[in-house]
Amino acid sequence: MRCVPEGNYLILFRYSDDQLEVARIVEGHRALLFLFSGEDDA
Repeated sequence: MRCVPEGNYLILFRYSDDQLEVARIVEGHRALLFLFSGEDDA
């Protein structure tokens, strides 16, 4: 998984065979560990 910042957002993506798959777009202030743990930080 890779990410790139765009404005106030992070775009998380991965390469799958010969395609680019956007996995998620999140606000940059979110705690990314919560995104991968399945818990909600709200």
